[in-house]
Amino acid sequence: MDSSKRLRQLRVTELCSGLGSGIGPALCLLFVLSPMTNSEALAQRTKNSALSSAGQSLVLSGKFRQAMPYFQKEIENDPKDPSGYLDRGLLLYQLEKPDEALQDLDQCIALKGNLVEAYSFKCRIYFERGQLDKALEYCNECLKYAPDKHRKSDELRTRGKIYCEMHQDQKALADFSAATALQPDIAINYRQRGNLYMHLKQYDKAAADYTKGLQYKSNDVDILHSLRAQAYEKLGRKDLAAQDRQKTNSSVMNTWTELMQDGQKPAK
Repeated sequence: MDSSKRLRQLRVTELCSGLGSGIGPALCLLFVLSPMTNSEALAQRTKNSALSSAGQSLVLSGKFRQAMPYFQKEIENDPKDPSGYLDRGLLLYQLEKPDEALQDLDQCIALKGNLVEAYSFKCRIYFERGQLDKALEYCNECLKYAPDKHRKSDELRTRGKIYCEMHQDQKALADFSAATALQPDIAINYRQRGNLYMHLKQYDKAAADYTKGLQYKSNDVDILHSLRAQAYEKLGRKDLAAQDRQKTNSSVMNTWTELMQDGQKPAK
């Protein structure tokens, strides 16, 4: 797999985790746009949709192309049901057909369907295309329709990421902080804000956020220790950095140390 394909998949599977020039290469894979991959979202939706059991089975087994006729049938059975267009839109996105996906998402919106999900995936498509103004527009729509504080926190993280790409660090910081206030027991909030503090060279605040994130159960424990070690190095606390490295899985540590080298970009 070439490096551009690998990086694109990383942006999809971690939902646009790369920050690119907006925040500098030292943090290129440290942010997460959204908590669920597209294939996971698709599988979750099909469990609760009118899609036949055969179609659901194909999606859950990752056979997306073979599942398409079942998605078509879902719409034919009830063309006024917006969920069918959302389901097919997510499938088209998974099949790397973003223009067709956008048409289905627009139809879902026109039929007053699940507006949060439809706007969320429109945001993601435009973000991946680098059309940040459009991504921001649809993220703001997500925030408008967010049904609860958990979803609002997710979308604030998303908007913060977009602001990072737009070089609007203070707006990004405000959104990351607001997301953290809404969900103070979620490790990713502290990890994400800590990464921005690293970019802003506020290493003490970064270390504090990584420490806070480690108080909560998550899959990010190794990463948080690795990131905090980098912050401690910047603060001249080599003793604390060494302690974090000892707590970090060696393979993960090697990967993240390479990514965090000042001015170093992922290999092409």
